[in-house]
Amino acid sequence: MKKRKVQAVLFYSDAKGIKHFLLLKVNERRGLFWQNVTGGVDKDEKYLDAAVRESQEETGVKLKNIHEIIDTGIRFRFHDRWGKDVIEKVFLIHCKKPWDIVIDPSEHCDFKWVEEREITKDSVEYASNVVALEAALGHRC
Repeated sequence: MKKRKVQAVLFYSDAKGIKHFLLLKVNERRGLFWQNVTGGVDKDEKYLDAAVRESQEETGVKLKNIHEIIDTGIRFRFHDRWGKDVIEKVFLIHCKKPWDIVIDPSEHCDFKWVEEREITKDSVEYASNVVALEAALGHRC
């Protein structure tokens, strides 16, 4: 059985319509690199529900602050660092406004908001994160 994962791009648009993306830095034990929210899908859990749950767990975002959730239709298949087959689905989580970020130090050591004009292929470690961010950049709010 394949391992199921989600990737969620969290962002908000300011009063001028400029998108701001939340990036998380994984802790030293995990490699010290920037990424979007990622996580596993529990048994019997839907991918969309996992994307919301992981976003809440990793950033402290509240449901009332989520404007819309978009299933991008983007799917990645890869082998994780333990050699397991993984299917990862990508979601965009458009938030109404920024919030007080609460990160779990067992996973992350820092976070930052990055304006859309500052997003590049070097903003994150993995190509799959770049593809997800590009999908968010192209999403009409």
